[in-house]
Amino acid sequence: MKRFSMLALVLVLILGFSSVMFACGPANPNPCLPQQEKFTVVAWNPLQGVIEGLGGEVAKTLPCGDETEIEAIAPFSVRSNGFLRIELELNPFTSLTFTQSGMPKIMTTAKLLQGTAEHISVSSNNSKVSGSHDMVEHAGFLPSGRGVRNYKLVVNGKLGNIEDQAYGDYKAVVTVTLAAPEN
Repeated sequence: MKRFSMLALVLVLILGFSSVMFACGPANPNPCLPQQEKFTVVAWNPLQGVIEGLGGEVAKTLPCGDETEIEAIAPFSVRSNGFLRIELELNPFTSLTFTQSGMPKIMTTAKLLQGTAEHISVSSNNSKVSGSHDMVEHAGFLPSGRGVRNYKLVVNGKLGNIEDQAYGDYKAVVTVTLAAPEN
């Protein structure tokens, strides 16, 4: 009886394993499948930058006397994903009170500072002037140019003698532009 039970147990195990193997199927019933193709997406992230914290208007009063001056300081940041060119365009202090041509303007200087480094300095007392600075790699920034850089825009207006400029309101405009560097 023991032999018969042992034989029956072996047959049950053989039948059980074979039914499991047939249920799973053969290793690869169709050698042509699966078939795969790859779809690749290539993305271009353009060179870009954002100026933060610059804008608005500051009112100043020139002190009385000869050769007096005013100064306005505007801190701002540039966030970029690469090295950029920063351009300054200075439109010097021009009279808003007397608008006829030939009216003298006030000597105006605009400077772009990063820490103690002066990157751009432009001056004029009669017409628009501009200057530019290309960001360069240095310690503290990623080699790709990515990062946040802090700058100061300093605008000075300097009178000559009292009689050299007409009284009234004057306005200077400095435009800061981010552009791709020239290679």
